[in-house]
Amino acid sequence: MPQSSVMPGEATCASQHLEQPGLSTSDLLADSYEIKAAVPGGVWLQRKKDVFYCNSGVTRDDETMCWKLRAPLRGQNCTDAINRARSKALPS
Repeated sequence: MPQSSVMPGEATCASQHLEQPGLSTSDLLADSYEIKAAVPGGVWLQRKKDVFYCNSGVTRDDETMCWKLRAPLRGQNCTDAINRARSKALPS
């Protein structure tokens, strides 16, 4: 598990998304994933128990386009967890 950047006494948060740098919707579709839902700004793709969320808009070359849904990871710095979640929700 990565080292925590949380100071003693600071609130912690859980997140359930794991960044997948370099992965795109077209990569997942080519790997037999199916679009299960489309929402403003993104799509949910699934194959068996693996689920991904991908932005459907334009992103900068250095930004993550897809995230894998996973069991919640607890104990993260809340600011970091919120900023990562917001980066998925904001159109680029």
